Amino acid sequence: MTDLSVAKSLADYRPRHKVRFVTAASLFDGHDASINIMRRILQGMGVEVIHLGHNRSVEEIVTAALQEDAQGIAVSSYQGGHVEFFKYMLDLLRARGGADIKVFGGGGGVIVPAEIAELHAYGVARIFSPEDGQRLGLQGMIGSIVAAADEDLAAQAPDLAALADPVPERRWRALARLITVLENEAAFRPKDETVQALLRIWAVMNECIERGFDGHGLLPGVLKVRRRASRMHRQLVESSQQRPLDALEWVNAYALAVNEENAAGGRVVTAPTNGAAGIVPAVLAYYRKFEPGASEDGIIRFLHVAGAIGMLYK
Repeated sequence: MTDLSVAKSLADYRPRHKVRFVTAASLFDGHDASINIMRRILQGMGVEVIHLGHNRSVEEIVTAALQEDAQGIAVSSYQGGHVEFFKYMLDLLRARGGADIKVFGGGGGVIVPAEIAELHAYGVARIFSPEDGQRLGLQGMIGSIVAAADEDLAAQAPDLAALADPVPERRWRALARLITVLENEAAFRPKDETVQALLRIWAVMNECIERGFDGHGLLPGVLKVRRRASRMHRQLVESSQQRPLDALEWVNAYALAVNEENAAGGRVVTAPTNGAAGIVPAVLAYYRKFEPGASEDGIIRFLHVAGAIGMLYK
């Protein structure tokens, strides 16, 4: 392919996956015109951009990239300290679990060819030179960094061990990756389908609680265990006094209702153990009864978070 055809294909590039970039001008650098143009082109190509503006430190840029689960960082640097700036950025990313985040930069003629080679050897994905601009054009250069960063983060398992790391900065990326996985659910099916599926799960849980409250007598099996959830529910409903621990008693009643209904082989809510099956339904039922402003949106958010936490132990 000729330079012209390469530039055209890169200028027309559109990401196959959800791509996220952090953009900024480096510390002590007030020249933000070029990075502003670049972030607009990135947005025009369908990229989500977290734009920090000018005069941004390595700490600020790396923190944003880790917390936003970005695939790439794009920085313009005209202040003369670019070698140290970019190297420190890579060092900090590597120390905090973001070694796979690609770093791109440019600074017109300020960054000379020998420094570009040094930074490439250190691990910077690409430092663009004026010659690159002449060969690829601005759109082509931006297309090339989008293509290089176009990967499905949701398909990569979060670093679960990092969530228990005693250093908070190393926990950011793993937590952000879990959020990315949840956000990207829409890539597999329409959002409305996901919402309806989650609400059906809650409906099953709620029916299980109600059936547990309506159950009487002995549970199946040789132990002849008597149901207790219906009696707990009746006592709570009929109680004329508001006691400090009533809310907790309601949670216990909800959980026991699910536990007993599961044991009876009725409307079953699955969990690793029968005793654990009532935890999620009980907390959701408590939310619906006691939390002002409880809504379907709150139920959906809760189930998303519960699913993310469940991934840690699966």
